[in-house]
Amino acid sequence: MQKVLCLLWAFALFQASLISADPQLHICTVASQRNKGLDQLLDSCDRYGLSIDVMGMGQPFKGNSHKLMYVQDYIQNLDDNDVVLFVDAYDVLFFADADKILQTFLNIDKPFVISVERYCWPYPNLEPSFPRGPTSFRYINSGSYMGYVYRLKEILNDIQPKPFQDDQGLFTRHYFENPDLYTFDAYCELFMPFAGVIMQELHIDPSDDTVVVNETGIKPCMIHGNGGSRPMYQEIYDLLYLLNVAA
Repeated sequence: MQKVLCLLWAFALFQASLISADPQLHICTVASQRNKGLDQLLDSCDRYGLSIDVMGMGQPFKGNSHKLMYVQDYIQNLDDNDVVLFVDAYDVLFFADADKILQTFLNIDKPFVISVERYCWPYPNLEPSFPRGPTSFRYINSGSYMGYVYRLKEILNDIQPKPFQDDQGLFTRHYFENPDLYTFDAYCELFMPFAGVIMQELHIDPSDDTVVVNETGIKPCMIHGNGGSRPMYQEIYDLLYLLNVAA
């Protein structure tokens, strides 16, 4: 009897360890060619010890929806309880390691979190339909998102992306049909899209690689130079990467 109780106790401990263990994080992007933007993304991965899977290299790029198609294939053989982070390849920089990124996602405590920006695109007419959020970051940005594999499968299987579609438009339409599946990163805890943001709205400290959004007081895990904000993104890269390396 004592042996049986010991076995049951050991099994219960094993089950508890499975439940409490953090999920595995997979980071991916899509790039058809190597260029300056991708090199800078990879620089940031190296700085923070991140491993990233680059899909599509050397292959024809069939529009922004092709990124969703690659991700849909990427997740097919992953554990449903793993977590996948997708970022755009040519205008994103990381400012956190894997533990910080994953813990930030787990603290949000939602199955799927997507970046939101200040511009409503590609359907500006839908701007009034988006919910009023706690910050000025309200509108879906498809350049970075993070979620459990099971939820990503559900969303992408619903969307059924095809070549030469607008990925941001696909997410936007799907959101309005299924709002409960989406959580917006309105405080820019994970993602900071720069469209509509000016440098004076950021606090930048080269001594510790800090970029803080003044509106939220939060240091995001990554920044995204989207929507014409590439010059600001480049200035931050030069300041926090090139100058720090030179020093």
